[in-house]
Amino acid sequence: MLSRTVITDRELQQRSQCSIYVPAEIDPLEETARLTFRWALRERSKGIICSPPGLRKRWVTEWQKSWGKGTKNATLLEGCG
Repeated sequence: MLSRTVITDRELQQRSQCSIYVPAEIDPLEETARLTFRWALRERSKGIICSPPGLRKRWVTEWQKSWGKGTKNATLLEGCG
């Protein structure tokens, strides 16, 4: 019987990056984008195509989880209609 190899999303991301690139910490914007993209792919696998407003809403939700609600304000989001 063959053993099954399992690679996590995080490990796959790290393997796809340049081997000399070592981020000092997880960037909240990068992590927010990654989580939003994963969500959109899961939705697509269910046959749901995410609309831009839906993607934006999910991104903001993930951002609030990573950064906290106090960081998001109107000045920071200005022009991101």
